[in-house]
Amino acid sequence: MDIKNTDVKEPFVLILNGTSSVGKTSVAKALIEQMPKEKDVILLSIDTFVDMLPDHLVGESDNALSGFRFVRENGLLSVEAGALGTLLIDQMYNIAKNAYAKGFSTIIDDVVLSKSTIKTADFNQGTNLIKVLLHCDLNELKGREIERNDRKPGLAEGLLYTNKIIEDYDIKMDTTSTSPETTATKILEYVFKKSFI
Repeated sequence: MDIKNTDVKEPFVLILNGTSSVGKTSVAKALIEQMPKEKDVILLSIDTFVDMLPDHLVGESDNALSGFRFVRENGLLSVEAGALGTLLIDQMYNIAKNAYAKGFSTIIDDVVLSKSTIKTADFNQGTNLIKVLLHCDLNELKGREIERNDRKPGLAEGLLYTNKIIEDYDIKMDTTSTSPETTATKILEYVFKKSFI
């Protein structure tokens, strides 16, 4: 399928969910690269919004209660969004909603922490919403986490529960041995079949 030469049709919002180190950012960038140039699309990443906070509001200390607090249990880490963290997540999704209302498509690179943060019901009825889960073999995840060296050990495994927050995924993709480019192509083929591009 020649994605590059498809006709521009309706806007869409595509949510990429999955644990840390599963490859969301690489897939999101590959999606943007493979998107037809005539398609107006923006990329929103949870990492960008987390990076808006000062360092003391992200981490394992109690100072991070209002931002993004890392909770360690049995060597694994989970993340709790406080009032300010939740506000930033809300704004990320609000940007997507506003862009959609103006006819622009959005790809959201997220780790969906809870049902209260995803709020897919807040999208207007009729929104072309595509929910994608990226998942990966646990040993591969652990290896990637060590290799990238910019994530706290235990985060990838500790956030595996986030895979189950969304119950009605449109697509589930295993990134264990599939390149980001191939994964992106398969996702875009689905989007094409839905006539959004």
